[in-house]
Amino acid sequence: MEFLSEYGIFVAKFLTSIILVVIFFAIIIGMIARTRQTESTGKVKITSMNQSIKDVKMQIQSYILSPKEFKQLVKNNKKEEKKKNKGKNKESKKPPIIYVVNFVGDMQASNLKYLTDTISAIISVAKPKQEVVLKLESGGGYVHSYGLAAAQLLRLKEHNIQLTVCIDKVAASGGYLMAAMADKICAAPFAILGSIGVVGMVPNINKALQKQDIDVEYHTSGDYKRTLTVLGKNDAKGRKKFQEDLKQTHKLFKDVVKEHRPSLSLPKVATGEVWYGIDAKKHKLIDMITTSDEYLHGMVAKAELYEVSVKAKRKITDRIGKASEEAVSGVVDKLLAKIMKLRLFHL
Repeated sequence: MEFLSEYGIFVAKFLTSIILVVIFFAIIIGMIARTRQTESTGKVKITSMNQSIKDVKMQIQSYILSPKEFKQLVKNNKKEEKKKNKGKNKESKKPPIIYVVNFVGDMQASNLKYLTDTISAIISVAKPKQEVVLKLESGGGYVHSYGLAAAQLLRLKEHNIQLTVCIDKVAASGGYLMAAMADKICAAPFAILGSIGVVGMVPNINKALQKQDIDVEYHTSGDYKRTLTVLGKNDAKGRKKFQEDLKQTHKLFKDVVKEHRPSLSLPKVATGEVWYGIDAKKHKLIDMITTSDEYLHGMVAKAELYEVSVKAKRKITDRIGKASEEAVSGVVDKLLAKIMKLRLFHL
């Protein structure tokens, strides 16, 4: 039994050593990947939505029509296309172009780089008065992240490009801040909108530490370098300053929304509440009740729709580093992020 016990301890130590080595190399690889970011602008993916819709329609018709009927349909379509092309000349008016972009946001607005690169690509080719349709889904997150996301959307308006935001599920808090930048907001009947408010949460474990005779000291230079803390003892002065900062952030949020949605009655909608699409329209949080698919399909007959996305290329070291970080230090990163960012306000 003693031999088995010693053997078990040996195996445990051996496995622990192996795990530590794996973690060490994973961190090193991750650091290398971060320092060797590619200079490439990324891969641009463009999809013709008109063609995609046409292809789907033809596939369905190939099933529901008889072979003879389908053959005749293809023949008629070719004649129609040939006639259309023949009638075209240099002076003929081209249909307007609409660029379609997708954005799904989390707390950190992790897709912000993708959004930024895609908008930059569109701005480089789009002409004034052309339209960008953003299919948006986000329940909000950190103020600085969504503030930057909203600023990226403003770049379109600065270049005289029309922005329409379509919301099928949710655009609340920071998500609604982004939506408010649009010239037109469309939402599904039961999409969740609004939540024009700010949340600040700081758990405190000071009492638990005191029970274990653990002291935590904070030394700062500046009266309000730290207001509320996770480990230290919080006081009335810190709480008051924290609440003042919260209110100031809320005011900034309201001011920006009001600037871009002047028809809104802020006292009614800036309460932190959310509304479904139907009620949101009554409060003028949106302009139209429709799904993104219905809106885009309605544009197919009179415009060319292109879905655009720009994704950064990554070297093999980047991919290995990313996978290692996610596998080994993902949980640790999340815990550290929560501790370090608990003071940050959330939209």
